[in-house]
Amino acid sequence: MNSGYLSFILMSITLILLASGWKTLYVGGVSHQRLLLFFASWIVSARLTVTVENVHVRLVYALIAALSFLILYRTQGIVHKVHLLSIGLLLGSLHFLLQQLLEMDPILIIRNPAWESAAIIAVVAVAVQRNCWEQFAAISLGYVIGDLYQAGIREIDGYHRLGYAAFQDQWWLSIFLARTLTIVLQAAYTGCRSLLRSLFERNGGR
Repeated sequence: MNSGYLSFILMSITLILLASGWKTLYVGGVSHQRLLLFFASWIVSARLTVTVENVHVRLVYALIAALSFLILYRTQGIVHKVHLLSIGLLLGSLHFLLQQLLEMDPILIIRNPAWESAAIIAVVAVAVQRNCWEQFAAISLGYVIGDLYQAGIREIDGYHRLGYAAFQDQWWLSIFLARTLTIVLQAAYTGCRSLLRSLFERNGGR
């Protein structure tokens, strides 16, 4: 599959889920207007590029970075802010490390190295952060930082590139997997807790 198609597919699936009653589970209490603004901004910025010296930057990269720092700014408490930033740095470093490992040792690749890296980032993000918007910020910061690392050591036609199609595919895959996995784990936890509670109540009533 060519780069860029996966992000389009996942964005379409997300829109369908949000419109069919899954909005609260996936994105919390954010309004429909803000969601529409985000998707419209993504569609426009995903193909617009600005050049700063020898760096090509897709505007979607700036969009993701801006939203991440906005969430970080609105996070209550300096300790909580530092914790969220540290998770972003961890995911960014992990993202860069995985990209390098998969490029150096192809035997680690099962199917698609970019998708494998995105899936691992999602699992780690769920393990360290389950809050909806903080999870979004941590993953986004990770990709902003990781793509910056990657672009710093790689040039294409004499230019460093930030926020291009591969970045967009990985970001969407990680966000979608992280939110879906979080919802599944929370549902499983709630179901197990209810089952155990009912079993204890039965045993206690005997």
